[in-house]
Amino acid sequence: MIVAVQPTGMVVNNIYVRSVVHFRLEPLDGSVPFESSKTIMLAQTNMPRVGDVWPAWYDPTNPTEIAVGQIEALTSDQIPMFREFGIPHPLDTTPGAPPPGVPAAGPPTGPPVDPPPG
Repeated sequence: MIVAVQPTGMVVNNIYVRSVVHFRLEPLDGSVPFESSKTIMLAQTNMPRVGDVWPAWYDPTNPTEIAVGQIEALTSDQIPMFREFGIPHPLDTTPGAPPPGVPAAGPPTGPPVDPPPG
């Protein structure tokens, strides 16, 4: 879950804002939740909000190394990934889709992180 967004003041092409995004990550394996941050170029027209939930992965041997799935537009192609993380997707109309915070059945593909539902 995004806990803070801090623009750095750098703007590229009058639209992209370099920002430090702070995340609270809760591993799907039940490990202790932790916070991390990442510097990202964000479109001013699509700035994330505190409480937004993005899929995230981390290196278990170095939790400071994270990758996040920045959501710029919602498409049906994202539904399987959202289900894996237990994140509700507005376009998922399948009966029995996992409720927020409940991972889909089956093992995850890598060390994913499930932020708490907002």
